Amino acid sequence: MALVTRISRLFKADMHAVLDRIEAPEILLKQAVREMGEAIATDREQLGLLSQERQRLEYLSSASNDSLGEIDEQLDLAFNSGDLALSRSVVRRKLTLLAEQRLLVKRKAALDGLLTELEQRLQVNQQRREALRQKSELLSREPITTPLRETCPLSESVISEQEVELELLREKKRRAIS
Repeated sequence: MALVTRISRLFKADMHAVLDRIEAPEILLKQAVREMGEAIATDREQLGLLSQERQRLEYLSSASNDSLGEIDEQLDLAFNSGDLALSRSVVRRKLTLLAEQRLLVKRKAALDGLLTELEQRLQVNQQRREALRQKSELLSREPITTPLRETCPLSESVISEQEVELELLREKKRRAIS
C-alpha cells in the first residue's frame, strides 16, 4: 500500500511540474502578488486589532494606577480610624489590584512582542510583494522569445546526411533538365 501511495505522489508531482512549465510565468507572478497583497491586508487588520488591544491595556493600567491612589487614601483613613477589619479589607483590595497590575504588565509585554513581530513580518511581506510586482512588470514588458529549436519540432538534427545528399542530387538533376 505504501508503494502505491509513493507512486501516486510521484505521478502527481510530475504532473504538477508539467503544468507549472506550461503556465506562463507572468501569470504565476501576478497570482503571487495578489496572494501577497491579501496576506498584507490580513496582517494590517491584525495589527490594527492588536494596537487597539494595546490601547485598551494602557487605559486599564492608567485606571488601575488611579484606583491604587484612591485605595492608599482609603487605607490611610482606615488606619486613622483604628478599624482593623476595614484596614484588612482595603489591604486585600490593594493586593488584588497590585496582582492585576502585574498581570497587565505581562500582557502588555507579550502584546508588544507580538506587535513588533507582526510589524517586521508586514515590512518583509511588503518588500517581497514589491519585488514580485517588479518582476511581473518586467516579464510583461519583455516579449517572450523562445529559441526556434524548442518551438519547431523539425530541426537540423532530424534530417540525416543521406537525405540531404539525395535531395541535392534531385535538385541538380532537375536544374540540369531545365
